[in-house]
Amino acid sequence: MNAGENAAMPGEIVVMGNGVMTRVRMVNTSLLGLGIDCGSIETLTRAGTVQLVTAQEMLLAGNNPGTRSAIARFRATVVSLRDAYREVLVREDLPGETARGVLSVAQSLDVTAARAILS
Repeated sequence: MNAGENAAMPGEIVVMGNGVMTRVRMVNTSLLGLGIDCGSIETLTRAGTVQLVTAQEMLLAGNNPGTRSAIARFRATVVSLRDAYREVLVREDLPGETARGVLSVAQSLDVTAARAILS
């Protein structure tokens, strides 16, 4: 199976991305509530949100190259977010429920990155 076989259409990627970014913001709130420094994660979260809005605007405007570019940037941000959450899991002694939430979001980000490959 090649990477493109699991790829989604641009509109599906935007919808999936919005869902995973909602979960990201929820996990960030939990981490901040525990006093965990999420500065870089928050920066990535804001960047991913802007990239999704841009992708949606480009998609609605029929700008395929702009859509593809925004989705490619979003995918790179998703991979960075996934890695940042994995680092938090290794570095911090999180309560069980929070650790499961962080792991679940990291896994969702991994799926999103795999599906956000446009051929």
